[in-house]
Amino acid sequence: AENKFSLLISLDGPEEIHDRNRTFASNGNGTFKTIMKNISKFKSVYEGYVDKYIRFNAVLDGTSDFECTKKFFSEYDDVKDFRVNLSSMAENYSKEERRVNEDVMVSTGYERFKVLLNKVGRLDEKYVSKL
Repeated sequence: AENKFSLLISLDGPEEIHDRNRTFASNGNGTFKTIMKNISKFKSVYEGYVDKYIRFNAVLDGTSDFECTKKFFSEYDDVKDFRVNLSSMAENYSKEERRVNEDVMVSTGYERFKVLLNKVGRLDEKYVSKL
């Protein structure tokens, strides 16, 4: 923290969504609980650092519940103060064909549209999702 380096943490949403694609290679267990434990430790040791230098990278896998993920990052106490980058899972890194949920596509498109409206001064920031 004293060197003010940025940290990007992969966290895809609540445990049931995150652990679907993020597991330890050694035992296949999900990584969510370990990440949350480490975030809690980091926040207690480096108070005031997290909101400036740490952010999450959330990957939607096409079947994720976007509204659930959005709610998690905006309301869950341990993560709501962090900035979030949202991206979609790339097809070429999967062994199986990924089906994209149309609701996810519509919801993310709508959120991006709201960001654009905010940027041109047509929508108040309070209506724009963190994602």
